[in-house]
Amino acid sequence: MNILNSIKIGNGENIAIMPISRVLFEDVFAIGGFHFLPPGYADIRALNPSENVKISTLANKVYQGHELREFTSSLTGFGLGVLETSNLIAFSTNIDSERFESYTHQEDISLLKNLSDMAEKAMDVIRFDYCRLDLPDTLPGQVGSWEGSSDYLGALIYDPISDKARLIAGSAVESSKVVKGIGLDMNSCSYEPLIKSEDGELAAIFTHGLMLLSDAMTSQNETVKFVRVMSLLEFLGNPHEYESWKKLKGKIASHLAMNKSDYYRIIARFRELTSDKGQDGEDKGLRTQIVHNGKSLSQLVQEPDDRCKLFRELQIYITAVLRDVRNMHESTWEDLVDWRSDKLQQLGIR
Repeated sequence: MNILNSIKIGNGENIAIMPISRVLFEDVFAIGGFHFLPPGYADIRALNPSENVKISTLANKVYQGHELREFTSSLTGFGLGVLETSNLIAFSTNIDSERFESYTHQEDISLLKNLSDMAEKAMDVIRFDYCRLDLPDTLPGQVGSWEGSSDYLGALIYDPISDKARLIAGSAVESSKVVKGIGLDMNSCSYEPLIKSEDGELAAIFTHGLMLLSDAMTSQNETVKFVRVMSLLEFLGNPHEYESWKKLKGKIASHLAMNKSDYYRIIARFRELTSDKGQDGEDKGLRTQIVHNGKSLSQLVQEPDDRCKLFRELQIYITAVLRDVRNMHESTWEDLVDWRSDKLQQLGIR
């Protein structure tokens, strides 16, 4: 299949095609303008890609400029073979084709990071709908990665004007990557159009919230994950300014409570999770113990099953708020504030 038949290309736009690791799907689907293609579906060679200089053909000399760019990309192991055997994400993007031809390898890496960030917006939606905080085994890899890619990302950039494509790759993974488990089976994935930050004030809050959730899911340990989850809840409570958890608890609870007694149960639970002084005056709240007293989550919640249960609970809170924000994504922040106030009044909370 020629990928040009599926992707809408505007004036001056190029097509970026990037591999993605730790996913399994057999059918084509799209999230907004991001097209997901199973291995072998797209005829990559129809885009007239130019292979980078092969390492085996290099002579013993100093390389610079264009040759150095191709050589450093080749060192990553990225090539047509990777694209033809990997799951792919394809999308249109604005790239100055003339300037791109004279990029240095460092400029390629910057471009790879930007392209990966763009496509990760679609992956944030997938993580929100299909992944769990307590199960990193099913997390997909970063867009641009392939099996065994280590810290490398790769992409094919197609210019429709010249009808040619170039392969670029380099060390573009900033910090860490998911290695546990085998990844995500995406064969049952189906989606509505992608919500974009420019769709409205709440749309911007929703998309940023998804990114923060992905960040929490890919955390390097459970303590960091807990802190990031609590920061996400703080953001969802009030994305515009800092508020203490004393004020935020009710705002989050408005998305969760079914009745008045349920509301007060949730408030009591948030005290345990954040700041909760016992009879001895010591603050035993999980967040206070971790952020201010330097404890690890495993010290405070010692059983692994209990920590998994905690993260499943926290994801319920996050999901409830994000779904309500998604349903109102074309509205303003003030609309959500009013919605919360009305909800609390319905529960009999003053």
